[in-house]
Parts: sequence; structure tokens; C-alpha cells
Amino acid sequence: MSPRRRALRWLPIPVTTVFLVALPLCYIPAALFDISGDTLTSLMRTVLPRYLVNTFIVTAGTGALALLLGVAPAWCVTMYRFPGRRILEWVLILPFAVPTYLAAIAYVELFSYTGPVQRIFRNILGWARYPVPDVMSPIGVIVVLASVLYPYVYLPARTVFTGPAVQAFEVARGLGHRPAGAFFRGALPLARPALSAGVALVVMEVLAEYGAVHYYGIDTLTVGVFRTWFSRGDRSSATALSALLLLLAFGALAWERRQRKRARFDSFLANPPTTRTTLPGRWKWPVLIVCSVPVFLGFLLPVGQLIGGAVARLPDLSYRDLERFGYAIRDTLVLSVSGTVLTAVTALFLAYTARIRTSAPMERAIRFGTVGYAVPGAVIALGIMAPLGWLDHRLIAFSRALFGFSPGLIFSGTLFALLWAVIVRFLAVGFHPLASGLEGVSGRLDEVSRSLGHGPGETLRRVVLPMLREPLTAVGMLLFLDILKELPLTLILRPFNFHTLAIRAYNLANDERFLESAPYALAVVLLSLVPVFVIIALQRRRSR
Repeated sequence: MSPRRRALRWLPIPVTTVFLVALPLCYIPAALFDISGDTLTSLMRTVLPRYLVNTFIVTAGTGALALLLGVAPAWCVTMYRFPGRRILEWVLILPFAVPTYLAAIAYVELFSYTGPVQRIFRNILGWARYPVPDVMSPIGVIVVLASVLYPYVYLPARTVFTGPAVQAFEVARGLGHRPAGAFFRGALPLARPALSAGVALVVMEVLAEYGAVHYYGIDTLTVGVFRTWFSRGDRSSATALSALLLLLAFGALAWERRQRKRARFDSFLANPPTTRTTLPGRWKWPVLIVCSVPVFLGFLLPVGQLIGGAVARLPDLSYRDLERFGYAIRDTLVLSVSGTVLTAVTALFLAYTARIRTSAPMERAIRFGTVGYAVPGAVIALGIMAPLGWLDHRLIAFSRALFGFSPGLIFSGTLFALLWAVIVRFLAVGFHPLASGLEGVSGRLDEVSRSLGHGPGETLRRVVLPMLREPLTAVGMLLFLDILKELPLTLILRPFNFHTLAIRAYNLANDERFLESAPYALAVVLLSLVPVFVIIALQRRRSR
């Protein structure tokens, strides 16, 4: 068989994959044509203004605070020597292991009326009034979200500060500017595209956030989708809110891609300076505090509270509790491992297709199929449940007409629907690193393999795949981490009696049973630390 015919046999795989991924994303815009004007008018007069204002406040505040928490430590650990720098350089990534909704739960228990902070003020300091603002407020949720999501800004900031930005800083210093002036006039303008892209990722995460904002009682668009769909059964209003949420998410994605295109620099120094300035004594400890505050807020403080709750719960654990805990771990690993494998394999097929077929229609189709990461989980769930529900009802009607019995729901409410949603949501997480990894593999290897009569599948398995071990490991860790922490998709699409650790922790905390939820929440964090440590090890190995 000729190489061309073998390539054509390969083509249905990526085409079918792109269709299945794009179908849920296309449902919401298509469903807008069935929404009446009365529904839109009712939303505009009642809840939509509140949803929009709260969404804007939370996203803007979280983005600004995450920018501050990410940039300042990244610049300090890159440019200066101070006590603990080597440890903080990598420890600053640890908040990635803490899901936002679990951090929100821990903060409430920490700062509530019966929590340790208020008890200290009342019993030890003797203060009748609590001097800290209520944590269950827009300000509180902004602090919680930013303290957990700032690594999205910290990582690209560290990357750009070790390259062109530090070169511009040295030039500005040579022109007589003080360190602060050299940073704002030299380094920061060159770092702006990378920082803007990081903030855009934070904004997309906040737009998709449900657990923390719902737990704090803040009505955002995502909470509105859940409320109108599940509590009121109003699918038309939920579709309208989902379309607006989808528009905002695509706006953030377009901004991120625009900023990324600008992130092209000409290096005017062959070897960027890597020497760090030793800070004088009076500056060492303030800089150490600046770099330690994000880790304290995003990791040590919430995880410490979860550990305290889990330890307090240990004496009251029963055999039934341990059994539930074991089932929750099983369901979590089933979803995370199977979702990671399926998503990684799908991403690998698409990345390799983009490598061997460079036609413009295929590139555009693959690009559209990987925008799911910008789409909130509630929107993807709505886009999957609708076609699956339609298919199930058609199959039930067909079975009744032909065989005289109903087989029940075959696809809706099954693990199939949940895994489909996971692939749609996180395909971009696997696709972009693998596409970058394939760029480092010479195309001549593919040509040699094809000249020997091997098709695309055999070339991928024998030649390309062994050279992608490190990118595949990183992709697997990132996917496992994201799927493990995902809450909205699992809440909506999980099968009956399917309870992951995240669902157990959130539901128990939502019922004001923090001590019972703490072991589940702590288990999520501990499992999340495994891929985080692997990612840190890969980055340290690459930096050497």
C-alpha cells in the first residue's frame, strides 16, 4: 500500500475526534436560536445584571491580585540572593496542588466565628470586635482564588525574567536608572505579553469556577447556570447564560492568543546574565516575606487547616467511613487515570496529525477542537447532556417500537459522558505541550520511516513516540492534576453512586460538616502533590 493511501486511512481518526470534541462546543450557539425573547428580557430585568457585576468584580480582582502575587516573587527569586531562595523558587508552585473550592472551605473554617483566628482575638487578645473583613465576601473569594491561581502568572514570569526581560533591565541600569525604574521601564514592558497570557489563564479559571463562589454565596454567571438549570429546571435561561459565559471565555482566549503572538523577542545578548545580586541585610528579610506570603496564603494556611480538621476527625472514624473513603479513592483514580490516558492519546493523535498534514482546514479544525480549556465546565456539561439525552430518547423510542421494552438511559449519566466531557475540557492541556515536543523531533525521521514503507501509525509508534517521553510525562501529570481537581463537570455528569474525593469533600462542607469533609479534602491535596512534585523535578532537570 502506498504511503499516500496509508495517510488517507489515518485521516478519519483525527476528523472524528475533532467532530466529537467540537459538538458540545457548537450546541450552545445553535441552541440560542430556540430561545424566546421573553426569556432574554426576563434575565435582563432580574438576575443578569447581578451575575455580570459579580463576575466582573471577582475576575478583575483575582486577575490583579494574582498578577501581584506572581510577578513580585518571580522577579525576586530570579534576580536576587536571599535566605531560602533556592527552596522558594520551587515551593512557590505548590498552590497548584490545592483546588480553589477546598481552599475556600479551609479559609471559612479558619476565619469563621468558631475558627482559631477569631478565638485568638476573643480569648487571648480580649478583642470584642473582629478586625478582619468577613471572608465570605467578594474580597474574601478574590484573595482565596488569587492565592491558589497565581502560579499561572508566576511560571511565565520566571521564564521571561530569565531571558529578554533581564537583558532589558541590565541595559536600563547601564543608562543610569535605579532598580525600580529599570524594572518598570525595561523589564516589565518586555514581560507584558507573557504576563498578560498568564492573567488570561487566571481569568478563564475564574470564569469556570463554581465551588468557591457558590460556597461563598456570590452569584456569578457559572452559579447562575447551575441555579437556573438544576434548581429551576429552566434550560432556556441556562443556555442563554452559558452562551454569555462562553462569549466571555472566548474573549479571554482571544486576548491570550493575541498577547502570545507578541511574545517574540530578539536576543541581543548571546548569553543572558544569570548572576544574582546579593541583597544587603536590610532588604533580605522583606524580600523573603514578599516571596513567602503567596506560599503561606495559597498552600500552608489552607493545607494546615485541612490537616487539623482531618486529625480531629480521626478518633470518630468508623468502618463505614473508611469504606466510603476507599470507594471515593477508587472512583477518583478511575476517573483521573482513565481520563488522563484517553485525553493524552487523543491529544497525541491530533498533534501528530497537525505535524503530517499541514492543510489550512485541518489546522483550523484542530485549533477549534482544542479551545475546550477556555470553556467553563458547566457549559461543556450542558453541551454534552443535550445531544446525549436526545440520542437516548431516540434509542428508547426505537427499542419500544421494535422490541416492546425500554432499555433506559444508555449514554446520559454514565462514565462515558463524563469521560467525553473531560476530553473536551482538557484536550488543550495535552495538545499544546505535545505539539511543542513534536517540533523538537526532526521531520526527516518521518520521511525516512515513510521511505521504508511505514504508515503514520507505525511511524508514530516506532520513531516519534520514544522521543516524546519527557513531554508525555509532563502532559500526563498535568492532565491527572487537572482532572483530579475538576468539580463542575463531575458534579453534573457523574454516574449514579459515583463519588470522587472532590465531590465528597465539597458536599460535606456545603452541608457544614467540615470535620467529615477534611479527610477527603486532604486526600485530594496529597494526590495532587504527586504530579506537582514530578513537574517540579522535570523543570529542575531542564533548568540544569
